[in-house]
Amino acid sequence: MTSPFLFTSQFPLLIELHPLLTLAAMAMVFSLTAVAMLLVVRKVLPSLQFVDHTEFGAIFSGSISAVFGFILAFVTIAVWQTHGAAAETVSKEASALFNIYRTLESYPPDIRDEARAKLKTYVKELVDHEWPAMTHGDKEPIATREALKDLHSFIVRFAPTSYGQLADRQEMLRLFSEYRELRRDRLESAEPSLDRTMWISLVASSVIFVLFSCLHPMGSLRINVTLIVMLSSSISFVFYILVMYSQAFLGSAAITAEPFIRLLEYHMK
Repeated sequence: MTSPFLFTSQFPLLIELHPLLTLAAMAMVFSLTAVAMLLVVRKVLPSLQFVDHTEFGAIFSGSISAVFGFILAFVTIAVWQTHGAAAETVSKEASALFNIYRTLESYPPDIRDEARAKLKTYVKELVDHEWPAMTHGDKEPIATREALKDLHSFIVRFAPTSYGQLADRQEMLRLFSEYRELRRDRLESAEPSLDRTMWISLVASSVIFVLFSCLHPMGSLRINVTLIVMLSSSISFVFYILVMYSQAFLGSAAITAEPFIRLLEYHMK
C-alpha cells in the first residue's frame, strides 16, 4: 500500500486560504456557475423549461431534491465521522505513549532512565518533524521511524531477572504493539477521506440538481437569479465542509499535535 505521506493535497489553494476567504471564494464560484447555467437555459434552451408542465416539474423536482440531499447528507456525515475518528486516534496514541512511559517506572533505574530518554527523543521527533511532514504531504521522516525502532529494540533487549520483570516486559511489548497499531491508523488517516471519483460524482450531482432548478422559469429574471444564487450558495457551504474536513491534518480544521506536546510538557519532564 502506498505510504500516506505520498498523497498530495486535493485543494492546496483553498486549504491555505483563510477559512472565510475559502468560503467566500467557493460561494462565488458556485453562484456564478449557477447563474451562467440559468442564463444559458433561458436564452439558448427555452424549450426545455417546464412552462406547461409545472405539476410534473414539481414532482420531479421534489424527487431530485430528496435524492441529492440524501447524497450530500450521507457523504458529509461520513467525512465528519472519519475526521472525528482520526482525532480520537491521535488522542489514544498519545495516551499509549504515556502508558509506556509510566510502565517503565517498574524497570531497573538504569534501564528506565535510558528508555525514557529514548521515548522523549521519539516524541520530540514526532512533534518537530513527523507532524509537519505529514501535514504537508511529505515522506515519512527516517529519523522518527529510526527513533521508534531504537526504543523498541532497547526494550526487547532487556533480559528479565525475575517473574515480576518478566510480567513488566510482556506488558511493555503489549503496549508497544497497541501503539504501533494506533500510529499506523493515524498515518493512514492522513489520506483524503474522499477520492477523486467521489468528488466527480458530487460535482456532477450538484450540476444536475442546479440545472434542473434552472428549468423552472419565473416571470422575473431578478427573482430567478436571486433564488439560484441562494441555492448554489447553500450547496457551496456543504462543499466547504467537505473540503475542510476531508483531509484531517490540513487546513484550519486540521488535527494538531497538541496531545503529544502536552505529553512532553507535563508528563515527560
